[in-house]
Amino acid sequence: MFVLGIDPGLTRCGFGLVEGSFAGVESFRAVRAGVVETNPQTPVEERLGQLLVELRKLMEETRPDAVVVERVFYQRNAKTAIPVAQASGVAVALAGAIALPCASSPPSRSSWR
Repeated sequence: MFVLGIDPGLTRCGFGLVEGSFAGVESFRAVRAGVVETNPQTPVEERLGQLLVELRKLMEETRPDAVVVERVFYQRNAKTAIPVAQASGVAVALAGAIALPCASSPPSRSSWR
């Protein structure tokens, strides 16, 4: 099974592709990782569009079986949480649009089950 993990962000959106089974964390191996970056000086709608295009290209190229998006976490700064939530929405909506199972996970979760 291929799983694409996404750490959403508007300026930097991280991703990692792992392969394995749910027999245990040790049964997964990293296949690919990277970051999609957008320019903070560009209008938000263009940045979200760029993120959509880049993530779609990534999903078409890697063909994951499922997507896991890190759940938005913030303590005090809602201003930072909003762009992260927007980026998360792009990733979740894209997975839904191409019929990929999608789950969200809190950043502190140590296993995917």
